[in-house]
Amino acid sequence: MGAAARITGVDVSAPMIAKARELAPEIDWREGNAMQLPFADASFDLVLCQQMLQFVPDPAVAVREIHRVLAPNGRVIASTWRPRDEQPLFEALGQIADALGVRREFDPATARQTFRLAMADLPAQVLARPLIADILRDAPGVDLRLRSFHDRRDAIVLLDDARVDAAIGVSPGQEARILHQPLFEQAFVGIAAADADSVDRFTDLDGFCSAGHLLVSPEGDDFGAVDAALETLGRSRRIVASVAAMHLAPEIVANTDLVAALPANMVAGSPFRERLTVFKLPVSVDPVTFHLLWHRRSHDHPAQRWFREAIVLAASMI
Repeated sequence: MGAAARITGVDVSAPMIAKARELAPEIDWREGNAMQLPFADASFDLVLCQQMLQFVPDPAVAVREIHRVLAPNGRVIASTWRPRDEQPLFEALGQIADALGVRREFDPATARQTFRLAMADLPAQVLARPLIADILRDAPGVDLRLRSFHDRRDAIVLLDDARVDAAIGVSPGQEARILHQPLFEQAFVGIAAADADSVDRFTDLDGFCSAGHLLVSPEGDDFGAVDAALETLGRSRRIVASVAAMHLAPEIVANTDLVAALPANMVAGSPFRERLTVFKLPVSVDPVTFHLLWHRRSHDHPAQRWFREAIVLAASMI
């Protein structure tokens, strides 16, 4: 390739990288995930993919990453065996490994790994602090990257594209590839500005329905849990405004004549709590359940299983 060529090697296994550095120290070896390559766009003129695509959880994501780091007019050389389900040897080897108990487990005390978690507004507010504290205590070499999302459909895309390891939100849906587990429930309370006239009227069904309402709807709908409860009584309310982000609602209500129904912890943790009056809703509304979501392809991975267990444990303390 010539003396001016720069060669970089990537593997997800730290022991493999260590051995490669011993055998070929002249190559720049990096530990990394083929679905999240640690390189800038258009970094390479040639990408050699040697027996990787049949093992990566999502080959389509890996191919997109190869395309991203490949320079214009660059070339790709890829070798791969037939699909795993057409290779009975691999299935047999996996069964032998299980029988002998030689599959490597995840040790949080010594692991060095980054986990990525997408969280809706309320889970981020109530869960981020205890989760980060638990991981700092139990897994000092583990890094955590949190990101937000509003629409449940965004979370599914993030999981499908392997951009996050898990997500926490509502409504697990019906996709067979997306697994879920309920984490915690939150009851709804009503809120109005602290200086609102006759707040008691909002605890009456007629007064509540006649007020102007703020709705939190990540999907931009005009119908929420309160509207469903009112509908069973043959009643309705006027939605004056809606917002996609739940954390915006307390500030808006504190500065207007609108009322809103929010999960209790979102209100309690809001910096605008002192400027709000909290009241019991005059209609019975089912609590909202927040779920942990993950992709089926990562279900049995030891590290991913530990990460999910850490999330469940932190949620149990809420």
